[in-house]
Amino acid sequence: MHTAAEPARKRFTTDEFEKMAEAGVFSPDARLELIDGEIIEMTPVGGRHVTCVFALDDYFREAVGPEVRVATQSVLRLADANPWPDIALLRRDRVVPGQLPGADACLLVVEVADSTVLHDRNKKRLLYAWAGIPEYWVIDLQQDTIVVHQHPSAGDYDAIAEHARGESFVSTALGREVPVDPLLPPE
Repeated sequence: MHTAAEPARKRFTTDEFEKMAEAGVFSPDARLELIDGEIIEMTPVGGRHVTCVFALDDYFREAVGPEVRVATQSVLRLADANPWPDIALLRRDRVVPGQLPGADACLLVVEVADSTVLHDRNKKRLLYAWAGIPEYWVIDLQQDTIVVHQHPSAGDYDAIAEHARGESFVSTALGREVPVDPLLPPE
């Protein structure tokens, strides 16, 4: 009896991925992420996505003090992953000049999701939880909600809550109550 086998996949390390990028293997305008060792092409962003990222950037720049850096659409270096979250709040004292910030620098990571909602709510949730990112938000543009993930433990988040327009929630990363409406693009 002959059994069909899945072809072997080559998973890349962050070092291999970064060396390929430095060597020019990828087009300079390629939008790629390394997620769980696989190279993923990022989807194009639309107007609502950009508007939401601007609103988040404005909000966080006013909400955090000088000890926190607001990184907008900047790469992180995690184990077998180089994701490009839309926003990352980073502890300045843990960002090393000339190096990509790692999980230990992250206070909060935010992904704005339209066509990538399932990927961001599932695969990236687990990626960020395994990395120990203390708080992770998915701005779900399809549902006009913010899904807040807190307290990573054993590869997932212990607390997950979804918040709609008109609501607010307490962010442990920010140490304050956060209103949903100003963070979503206009209806």
